[in-house]
Amino acid sequence: SRVAFVGTATICLIIGAQIGGDFNFIVGSVFVITYAIYAVRQVRKRSQICKSIIYIVLGYCLAIFSTEMLKYSPPKSILNNIFYATINGVFAPFLAYGIIGLLENLFGITTYLSLLELADFNQPLLKLLSHEATGSFTHSVTVGNLAEAAADAIGANALLARVGSYYHDIGKLTKPEYFIENQAFDYNRHDKLAPNLSAIIILNHVKEGLRLANEYKLPQVIQDFISTHHGTTPVSYTHLRAHETVLDLVCRLLLEKK
Repeated sequence: SRVAFVGTATICLIIGAQIGGDFNFIVGSVFVITYAIYAVRQVRKRSQICKSIIYIVLGYCLAIFSTEMLKYSPPKSILNNIFYATINGVFAPFLAYGIIGLLENLFGITTYLSLLELADFNQPLLKLLSHEATGSFTHSVTVGNLAEAAADAIGANALLARVGSYYHDIGKLTKPEYFIENQAFDYNRHDKLAPNLSAIIILNHVKEGLRLANEYKLPQVIQDFISTHHGTTPVSYTHLRAHETVLDLVCRLLLEKK
């Protein structure tokens, strides 16, 4: 919203200067764009587009009426300006909503509207995750709810946190049975694997997640959740198992020597 305000206010100043320093135009336009940005700063429903029309038209009416009254303009002139401003206020939001998809593709921007689409559980990747790795899907949804609440509490992008959490573990689709949330009957496949091989399988779900994200054309902001959600720390479970294996081997060698 801050970028939008600075950008559009600058455009209003430039246009105002080009048309002879029209003070009424500059003041009215800045006043209206402030209303418009407030109405759509976090678009989560299509009804907000209709709400923005009301805000814009009301803003124009107030701005025009105030500035024209200061100039003692005749009522006909005021009504004429309000008429054209209303046409602008009605068509501008629909025009912006219509070309937003094109702008997203051109500039690599992910808007709230795109995130809302990705949050739909009928999305191919999420549907596949719910079928092939039910435990991972439930885990991702739970993490999404927690991340959304945490992000909302600190003023971060709560919707992005939730949607990113939904997709962070999609790499587990390739080998779901090797992850604890998808295992049953207390049987863990890693018990029969060497610790280094277990670590490779666990870490590989990040690479597989990025491969699937590219295949299904997920935006970069979502891919960042996949690539960074494990940080740079070692896989502690397999790390401890490796230490135990080495200690066990050393103990056996010492016993054999005795």
